Amino acid sequence: MFSCRYFKAVCLFVAFFVLSCDKEEPGYSDDMALLKEVCYGSEKMYVYTYNEKNQVLEEKTKWHYTKYNYSWGRLISSDHYLDQRVFSSSSTLADSAFNRTDWVSPENTEKYSTTTYKYEGNRLVKTSNYLGYSTFSYDESNRISRRTHYHDDVVSGYHDFFYDEYGNLAKELYYFISEKGEPELQTTTEYEFDDKKNPYRAFSSLMIPGLHTNVNNIIKETYTILFEVDSSIENVRVTENEYEYNDAGYPIFKNGTVEYRYY
Repeated sequence: MFSCRYFKAVCLFVAFFVLSCDKEEPGYSDDMALLKEVCYGSEKMYVYTYNEKNQVLEEKTKWHYTKYNYSWGRLISSDHYLDQRVFSSSSTLADSAFNRTDWVSPENTEKYSTTTYKYEGNRLVKTSNYLGYSTFSYDESNRISRRTHYHDDVVSGYHDFFYDEYGNLAKELYYFISEKGEPELQTTTEYEFDDKKNPYRAFSSLMIPGLHTNVNNIIKETYTILFEVDSSIENVRVTENEYEYNDAGYPIFKNGTVEYRYY
């Protein structure tokens, strides 16, 4: 079982919580809002910067930092910096990470990993990092329909993606490849959406189906575990979200605690 501290660290690392500060109307570029900060309660959690083409350039947090690198408008790599103390079994090290005042940056933290992106035409066909690589298949609407994962050049599993009529990721299935080489369905995730604008659409150059490609915002997520787990873990977890929106149709608050701030 994960420790509470480890679980908190993972949540902080993957969850996109939104920001706070003074209230001001967001700026827009080409009819698309650019997300500037995300706060949780009164604490700033994420800050984003963009290049001259309004593609996300940096994601900054206290515990990790990502730099996105482009060539001719196409994402070619991303560099990841992480304070690995957040995963430490030592309470002293973990606490020192959580209590740090300076944010992770290339100047104060070693690079943790780099992800590279390969294309054929306009299609992303492969991503690679130190863990292995993934390849991508497409449906008749030119949307990613499957992401296949490889470790040591052997298929370890894959995700299948299904979309609603608006292009939102409506359902995701994850299969693990057994020792016999057979796919076994492990988890399913189903999503329901509002009819408002997703603030992460400016991140669409990242291309992986979900948060960065959805047109709208997730109001309900149903996650189902199909393999045997500890009795203390729920097999079905439902998460529901409520939003407040600005006049342009973008969320400014999520569940009353997460705040989205725009340029």
